[in-house]
Amino acid sequence: MLCSTLRIIFRQLQRHSFQQFGTENGSQYIIVSAFLFLRFFCAAILTPKLFGLVHGTRLVPLRAGSKLATQTTRTTRRGGRSC
Repeated sequence: MLCSTLRIIFRQLQRHSFQQFGTENGSQYIIVSAFLFLRFFCAAILTPKLFGLVHGTRLVPLRAGSKLATQTTRTTRRGGRSC
């Protein structure tokens, strides 16, 4: 079920990117890759304890890196605008 749902999502992303950008520079593949990264990998980077990637309570250096990653992701989503 999850696999078929992801296929539908990817198909829709590719269809919309083709309508918007055509086939220039493989944009339909870039958009699907960005979706995967932002939806799954970024979430695991920002909350590693939730995904079982780290154990224990010593997360102070990790939280500083997570905050930087969050700010970078937000800036990227806004198209480079910081506010």
